[in-house]
Amino acid sequence: MLQRVSVGSKGQMSRQALPANYPPQVQGFVCFSTEKLVAGHRYLCIHVVGGRAFIDHLEEERNKTSDKPSLLAIIQLMSQRFEIKGIPCSCDPKINQSHLFDLQELQKGCSSMLGCNELLTADSPLLIMLFRCEGQSAVRHLVSVYKLEWRSLLAQTSGQEKFVCQLMDIGNEQLPVGLLDIEASLIPSLDSCLPGSAVSKYLEEVSTRFGERHRLFISYARQWWREYKEAGSSHAARPVRIFAIDEMGKNRFVCEYVRQLEAGHALRSPEEAARWVSIIPTKPIHQMPAEGSSHWYTLPVAVMAQSLNVESKCSLLCSLLLGFGLDAWVCVGTLSSGAQHTWVMTRGPFTAITFWESSTGSRYIYKVGQKTGHDYGTVACIFNHKHFYASIQVIFFCYYMNWKEKKLQFAFSVGSYF
Repeated sequence: MLQRVSVGSKGQMSRQALPANYPPQVQGFVCFSTEKLVAGHRYLCIHVVGGRAFIDHLEEERNKTSDKPSLLAIIQLMSQRFEIKGIPCSCDPKINQSHLFDLQELQKGCSSMLGCNELLTADSPLLIMLFRCEGQSAVRHLVSVYKLEWRSLLAQTSGQEKFVCQLMDIGNEQLPVGLLDIEASLIPSLDSCLPGSAVSKYLEEVSTRFGERHRLFISYARQWWREYKEAGSSHAARPVRIFAIDEMGKNRFVCEYVRQLEAGHALRSPEEAARWVSIIPTKPIHQMPAEGSSHWYTLPVAVMAQSLNVESKCSLLCSLLLGFGLDAWVCVGTLSSGAQHTWVMTRGPFTAITFWESSTGSRYIYKVGQKTGHDYGTVACIFNHKHFYASIQVIFFCYYMNWKEKKLQFAFSVGSYF
């Protein structure tokens, strides 16, 4: 089955049938479907052949009951997603499904078909998410996330290439989960491909530049942290969170987990967005990795996951509130009991300071010297998609903070990392 799911497509475009020299799996799709390709667009065809070496599923393979768990694979490129449901939990699952991704979305507004140079400079890897679905219930758990760099296709004269994706477990340990065999091809094929050395050199240079920028930022953040600790004797003990581990085990700056996210007609108000985030099941602390530092989900994964920790729910809620035009921030601090906690704050020149609890959807109007129903104790740092600030107040209790723009007593802005 080949299914095309495109988000935000506008208007009706002219369609054309496939020529006879296209891959067999695409030809079969056209024969049994009314879906046609858009004239003047280039497509990325992803054919998931199957899986191998899922050794954790040997026990399920022997289980003959009807209530067996299954796997769900979600493949995403930009705003286009494809779901493969009902994959059996076996050591070598058979899949054999394909999907077409419209590459024209990489450069919206471009009227001509994208060529080699435009595709090479488009930094949009294919995101593969694998979930485990328990029996007949709709509950699913994230198993692995993989990013596929497909641009090596540009050096293939046939316009086709096979990839073996080694899926790794979630968290710091990064244990192997299994292998996923994928065949990728460009439709229509390129008139002339790029030299393999040129593609490899460009991708290596991009990776080197990103690594150097990340190294410089790490160095700056360490210097920032030393200066922050020297500014006050109690600063080192405050729960200031500068970095967090993502679902792939990589250390990311916390501002990377937040971005302006517009929900369109799916969510009609900030209150509705808060309600939607609150009904996402909150992952218990005991399900987190044993090292004590729980991983955060990046936004594409957080939107698709059906259970999130508090930090991931706050980054998702903050992103949605930013999409509604609010001045939203993620607050990291403690509860009155001293336990570490994360919540969201919004402020504005004509609106009251409001706290948003991501787990319940409740809102609390901030009043100086009053708790007004919430249980927040202290605030160590706040951040959004652009800025990061840490508190330097001697008394940094939540209900004594001054959140005005000119009197916001935070210092050492890390600034924008993007």
